[in-house]
Amino acid sequence: MMPTITVVGRAEVAVVPDEANVGLSVHAIGATPADAYAQAGERARVLVSVLDELEISPASRSTSGIWVDEEPEPDGENRRPSEFRAGERLSVRVAPEAVEGLLEAAVARAEAQVQGPHWIVAPNNPARSEALGAAAANARARAEALAAGLGVRVGSVAEATEDWPSHAPYGASFAPIMNEMPVEGGQATVVGTVSVTFEVEPA
Repeated sequence: MMPTITVVGRAEVAVVPDEANVGLSVHAIGATPADAYAQAGERARVLVSVLDELEISPASRSTSGIWVDEEPEPDGENRRPSEFRAGERLSVRVAPEAVEGLLEAAVARAEAQVQGPHWIVAPNNPARSEALGAAAANARARAEALAAGLGVRVGSVAEATEDWPSHAPYGASFAPIMNEMPVEGGQATVVGTVSVTFEVEPA
């Protein structure tokens, strides 16, 4: 059986994100669960109308949570009757250039709270293939360096495995404030990682 060596190759490619994922939530407080739920529903409908006016496709938005909870009473002497909080959270995917307008409209008109944005690199983005090819080249270079140290020579590839593709986004989280703020998509880093087993021969 031919002796082998196994190495891991890794490469990173910077790319402009294809999409942004923004979390938008609305809530309301009422004297009863039904009251809180109804008020939160009104704000949720305003938020949906904002998404409609911005022509964000229904396929690009999804409800990620609905809740009705009892508000805890304050400690000490400031006790009050029980109140209830209800709300809904939406996950919205938009083009990076649409994020700023979405945040401004959602906060100003629906009093939405914001989570994100989180930048997304599409699975078919060419940067993923570029990163994978660079990772394979890195694996061969590492194997040749290892082989030279061992006094052998790299031969044919016996096995190669791609690790799950990933990207490391650069983003920010925004609090629900009324002032306008710029939103910069920046760059994401697409990471390619491969495990390669090479046959080795006498030098």
